[in-house]
Amino acid sequence: AGIEAVVATHEPNAAFSADAYARQTGLGVLLVTYGVGGFNAMNGVAGAYAERSPLLVVSGGPPTGYVHGEDPLRPLHHHIVKSASSQMDAYRTITAHVCRLSDAVAAPNQIRGAVARAMEECLPVYLEIPTDLMEVPVMPGSFPAPPEWDPSPLERAVDLFAERIAAAHAPALLVGEE
Repeated sequence: AGIEAVVATHEPNAAFSADAYARQTGLGVLLVTYGVGGFNAMNGVAGAYAERSPLLVVSGGPPTGYVHGEDPLRPLHHHIVKSASSQMDAYRTITAHVCRLSDAVAAPNQIRGAVARAMEECLPVYLEIPTDLMEVPVMPGSFPAPPEWDPSPLERAVDLFAERIAAAHAPALLVGEE
C-alpha cells in the first residue's frame, strides 16, 4: 500500500529513473530480474554510486540450496553466469553493500539494514532475494521503520552557499567531485 510502481521499458532506463528518484526523495528502489536484468542495470547503478545516490537494488536470485551447492537441479538453473554469486560479486564493485537474504527470520533485519545503509551512506546497496524465499511469510510488524530522510542539512548548506555567493564581490567557483 502506498507504493507506486513505475515500469520502465529497459533495465538501464529503470536504473537511471530510480537514481533520479533517489536524488529527489532520499531513496530510490530498483527491482531487477536475476542475471540478464541485473547485469543490464549496472551502468545506471554505477552512475548512482558515482553521484552518491541512495539506491536500493533488489534482485531475484538462485534458491538458497543452489547457492550452497545442495540443489539437485544445479546444472539446470537458468540465468547463471559463471557461478550463483557472479551477479552479487559484480555489484560489490558499484555498491556500498551487498546482501543475500538468508531466511525468513533474518530477512526483516537484513532488509532494514540494507535500506538504512543506502540512506545513511547515500550510496547504492544490493539486496538479493533467493527464489525459494520470495513468498515465505515473515512475522507481521517485524520490519522496523527505516530512517526518515531529513533534507534540512542539504537545504541549510544550499542556503549558506547562496548567501556566501550573494555577499561576495567577485565570486569564483571551483567545481569538482562532491
